[in-house]
Amino acid sequence: MSEKNFVAYGDAESILTGYANRIKQSPTTFVGTQAQWDALSSSQKAEYELVDITDDSLSPSGHVDWESFGELGAVNLFDFTINSTVAKGITFVQNSDGTVTVSGSNTQGSGVGILTKVQMLKKGTYILSGCPSITNGVLSLQLSDEPTLIGLIAEAKNGQEVTFTLASDTNVKIQYYANAIASITGSVTIKPMLRLATDSDSTYQPYAMTNKQITPYVQAISNPNLLDNPWFTVNQRGESSYSLEGYTVDRWRFSKKSGSTQALTYDGSTHTITIDETSGDTAYFQQRFETPLPAGTYTISMNVTALTGNASIQLYYEDGTFGNNISIKGIGIRVATVQVAKPITRLYFNIFQDASLSIKAVKLEVGSVSTLAMDTAPNYATELLKCQRYFYRMKPNSSSGALGIGYGWTIGTTACRACIMLPTKMRIAPTLTLNNLNQFVWIMNGATYNPVTCDVVLSDDMQNITIRETGLSGLTNNMPCILRGDIGGIIDLSADL
Repeated sequence: MSEKNFVAYGDAESILTGYANRIKQSPTTFVGTQAQWDALSSSQKAEYELVDITDDSLSPSGHVDWESFGELGAVNLFDFTINSTVAKGITFVQNSDGTVTVSGSNTQGSGVGILTKVQMLKKGTYILSGCPSITNGVLSLQLSDEPTLIGLIAEAKNGQEVTFTLASDTNVKIQYYANAIASITGSVTIKPMLRLATDSDSTYQPYAMTNKQITPYVQAISNPNLLDNPWFTVNQRGESSYSLEGYTVDRWRFSKKSGSTQALTYDGSTHTITIDETSGDTAYFQQRFETPLPAGTYTISMNVTALTGNASIQLYYEDGTFGNNISIKGIGIRVATVQVAKPITRLYFNIFQDASLSIKAVKLEVGSVSTLAMDTAPNYATELLKCQRYFYRMKPNSSSGALGIGYGWTIGTTACRACIMLPTKMRIAPTLTLNNLNQFVWIMNGATYNPVTCDVVLSDDMQNITIRETGLSGLTNNMPCILRGDIGGIIDLSADL
C-alpha cells in the first residue's frame, strides 16, 4: 500500500492558506507521510489528533463526513459578504469572521432584506443554516434564483436549518431578511453557512473557496501579463494631459479622428488614465505588439475606476480585421475571455460618443482565468527598461549638464558627433528629436556651437548611439567635443511601433 499523507488538527492556516476552515485548530501541527508518523514515539503521537486526507478509514471516530471535505476542500460554500447597512430600523453589520450582527426593530409594515452577490451553485443537495431565534418576528436567510427574488428556493429561519436540492447548476443569491414585526433585544449574530448535505457537522466555518475553485488560480498565479506598462506607472514623456494623436504613457497610444477634441488625462499619483470623448466621435487607446500573439484562448481584465456612457475593448488581428466589440459594463475589475483564431497585433479601447472611461490597470493573459486581482504593479525599474526598448527620453537635470557617457570628435570642419550609452538595447534604430534646440550646445576646444541638423546612428549592439551634427562650420579636425544640454532641452529617441 502506498504511503498516505497526514495532516494534524493544528494551525492549518499556516499550512494551507485558504483551506483553514476545513481543519480544526489546536496549538500543534504535524504534516507528513505514514512512515514519518510511524517514526514518532508514543508520547510524540499523543500530542496530535490526525486525519488521513486520502482515506477516511484512519480518521478519528469523532470526525464525520471527511470525504465531502476532501472532495470540495471547504465547508461553507457560499460567499455571504454584504455591505454593512441600516434599513427600516434594522442594522446589519458584517464581522471579520464572516458573521453578521443584527440589531434594531422593524416597525414599518414590510420586511427588510439585504442581498449578497450572485454566485453559481452546482447541482446537488445542500443545507442552509445560521439564523438564531428571536422572540418577536422572523429572522431568516432566503435563497433565491437570479435575477429575481421570485423563485424562492429555501428559507432558513429562527434557529432552523433547511435542506434543499438543485436539479441543475443555478445562479443564486441570498437575502438576510427580517420581517415586518421583527424586534431584536440588544443584538444577535447570524452565522450564515451553506454546506453540502453530506456534511452533518453544523459548526460554523467562514466561507472559503473550494479546492476546485482555487486550483485554476493557483495554476495561473504566475501567469504573465502580455502587455507592457499595464499599470501605467511609466510615463517618460511626463505629461498629465495628451490631446494630440500619438503615444502617451509608455507603450500606450492615443488615437482619434482628425479634427476632434478628445483628451486623455493622466493622474500621476494614482496612475489612472481617463479618456473623455466630447466631440461626437470615437476615441481610441491602444497597445501594439512587436510580435503578434498566436491564436488561442485569452483573458482580458481591467480595473475600471469610473465609466459614463459606452466603451468597449477589442482585439486587432494580423490580417487587418477586428475581433468582437466587448462592452465594458460598470466599475471594478471587468473580465472577458475570448477564443482567438488568428494572430493578434493590437489591443484597443474604444470610447464612444459622450463617454468617459477611467482605468488603472489592464491585463491580457493566456487561458480562461483572470488573475489581475492577485497582481500588484510591476517593479518600476524593470518596467522602465522594457519601455525604453521603444522610447527613451533624456532631460538634463542641471544647468549645462553633459549628456551621455563617452567621448566626441570632429569629422572634417562641418560635422561632429558624440557617443551616448543607453540604459538598454533599443528595438530598432530610433528616430531622434531634439526639443528646444536653443537649450543644447556643442562644446569643442572651448568654443560653443548651436545644433543645426542632428541625426542618430545606432551601433551594432543596439545600445550605443552616436548623435551626429552635420550643419556646423569652422570646426577643427579631430578635436574632442561634447554635447551639452540645459534644463528645458529634451532628446527623444523613438523606436515605437
